[in-house]
Amino acid sequence: MKTDRKKHPSLFDDFKDHMNKAFGAIHNCDLDTGETELEKMQAIVEKSSHPDDHGLLCIAKFKLEDGKRRFDKAIEWLEKAREFFNQSGSINRLMIVYFEAASAYFRQGEYKLAIENFNLAIDCADKTNDIENKANIMNNLGECYIFMNQNLLALDYTMKALAIREELKQKQKIGLSLTNVTRIYNNLAEYDKSLEYGLKALEILKNSPGLAVYANALNTVGITYYCLENYDQALEYLYQSLELKEKQRNPIRISNTLNSIANVYMKQGQLEEAKKLHTEALKIRQANNALELISRSKLRLADIAYRMGDTNQAEKLCLEAASHLKENNQLLLELYDLLASIYQATEAYPKACHYHNEYRKLFKTVAEQTNDHRLAEMRTRFKLEQKDRETELLIEKNHELEEKNKMILSQKERLDETLDELRRSERNLDFLTEEIKSSFETRIIGRSEAMQNILRLMSKVAQADDTSVLIMGESGTGKELVARGIHEMSRRKSKYFHAINSSAISSSLFESEFFGYEKGAFTGALDRKAGWFEVTDGGTLFLDEIGNMPLDHQIKLLRVLEERNIIRVGARHEIPVNVRVISATNLNLLDLVDNKTFREDLYHRLAAFVINIPPLRERSEDIQPLVEHFVNLYTTRMNKPIRRIDPGIYNALSCYAFPGNIRELRNMVERALIICDSSTLQFKHFSIPANGKQKSPDIPDDIIPIDTLERTMLLRALRRTGNNQTQAAKLLGLSQKAVERRINKFDLRKELEPSQ
Repeated sequence: MKTDRKKHPSLFDDFKDHMNKAFGAIHNCDLDTGETELEKMQAIVEKSSHPDDHGLLCIAKFKLEDGKRRFDKAIEWLEKAREFFNQSGSINRLMIVYFEAASAYFRQGEYKLAIENFNLAIDCADKTNDIENKANIMNNLGECYIFMNQNLLALDYTMKALAIREELKQKQKIGLSLTNVTRIYNNLAEYDKSLEYGLKALEILKNSPGLAVYANALNTVGITYYCLENYDQALEYLYQSLELKEKQRNPIRISNTLNSIANVYMKQGQLEEAKKLHTEALKIRQANNALELISRSKLRLADIAYRMGDTNQAEKLCLEAASHLKENNQLLLELYDLLASIYQATEAYPKACHYHNEYRKLFKTVAEQTNDHRLAEMRTRFKLEQKDRETELLIEKNHELEEKNKMILSQKERLDETLDELRRSERNLDFLTEEIKSSFETRIIGRSEAMQNILRLMSKVAQADDTSVLIMGESGTGKELVARGIHEMSRRKSKYFHAINSSAISSSLFESEFFGYEKGAFTGALDRKAGWFEVTDGGTLFLDEIGNMPLDHQIKLLRVLEERNIIRVGARHEIPVNVRVISATNLNLLDLVDNKTFREDLYHRLAAFVINIPPLRERSEDIQPLVEHFVNLYTTRMNKPIRRIDPGIYNALSCYAFPGNIRELRNMVERALIICDSSTLQFKHFSIPANGKQKSPDIPDDIIPIDTLERTMLLRALRRTGNNQTQAAKLLGLSQKAVERRINKFDLRKELEPSQ
């Protein structure tokens, strides 16, 4: 609804001078002066009830916030301005709002929103028959399409703008349009045309009162000479452009020219100089939050890193750059090509193949756009030039395109062959791993009553295959072996068993490893990945060292155990999982609960069924079958014909406390077999710590020291009687004092304390 101007007169003339001063100061990056003039403007506008006055004030505030790089706040002021101009029905000023919004979105790299607002501005210009501003808007719209690499649309809008400006005889603006046409023909690899338009633009703009337009024209012609491989001429024009832009103090434009100069040095092989300039441009763009331009700089630095042999840094920069290049096909082609080269150089063939395919698909789209341009050009020239020559040119270009596609297909086939070879190697490795695993005969060895009881417990809990199991025991007692045994005896045995060290997962990886992630959920998430809960669905997840899991991980684990659902990182929908969790620890979890380092609710969720594995020192009956098992295992692997094991070995081993439990015993046997050079495994082949020292090597192999036997028998008597010294003395035929003397002699009190 239009405002009645007689009832609500505008005060525009009163604050116009302050508005122009504010706009000029902000344009020259003098934000303090701009803010001062804006305050004066606001003081006048507060007296006005006319919507246009308030709308213009909002535009001034937009420009100030935009100058301060506060984009979201700036857009809010434009939206308020639009509301005021809608109220007054001022189409000309609505056009300003749409144009400023489009320009702001363009600077942010949000090209689709920029195009939408540019078109709204053109509609306003058409309604008021404002052909001058329509030309300005179309010129800017063409520049937007340049950045999106849609060069045919860019050329169409820019040529329309140029025609209007030539009709209006706007000399400087003609030069601006000619500069953009130069850029477009550079993108289309029409360098002779590009140079023709660029030199015309320079001739028109060299006496222009605005340094910026001439600096941009110099920069564009410099790029054209770079494309023509005339690098000295390119540097001459680019450094002239840089000098003018530094006088203007416009950081983004300075960064653009630094980028162009660095590209010239890259072509000349001066990588260190190029790296220095690209890094300087990147810092400027980061300081100004120019997202797409930041990605462009990172892509250039990635290329330099790759050429200098730093593939890790090159990969990192490429993946960082990828997030803001989605609408620029030409830069995406460069990105895919570079990533394929990086992964091929590092022999990461599956990733190389993926990016090679992405390049091939996108290349076809870009090439088709280029081919459409040639066809359109031929039809235009058909009326003016010889038909045969244009047809010949089209055939030639099509032939070039076919040859490029053949080359890409050939490269893909080579990558596919390499990938197949890699997969075959992986399958062979999996087969070998299974053979090694089966050779270890992962059955539980033990004839002691304690181990027989554990086997009975395993059998019972295996049938209750939804029940969580907590396995407790010292390191090396075989907790994972018990967990695997439960899985193999359960109905889940045909599904996956996956063992995880709970303390080894960093906080940044916990959710992605346990729950998986969606493609694009974070930098580097190139494809969807299933987490461990999803992989082991229907099977068993073994969480080793659960007592060392951080508290923040415990909360997330508890939620899954209670709800039996997971959510991938980057996803919204829950995925039901049916996983049995078996956990293990060498710590006392109840002590950790008391110390507030382990959640009590998680403990009760995990400890529905507890299995305690005693240390090897408390079940010496298992030493002999374990030694025999390991001897059989390693003699097969080492191809050693061991026919006899000296019985004295078992007595000697029974006297050792085995702090490393079964794992330590296995290592002892393996070492002894390596040393053994006869068909009989003897005591001398073992390295058994005794009171901090190894057994003396000059003791004959078939004799066991009296002290060793005496200590062994005393320990067995005490174990059998529950450390009752009176009953142990009766079993040994000694007095109680004699037993006490021998306990002191062999320093057994500390060893007996845990059982008292």
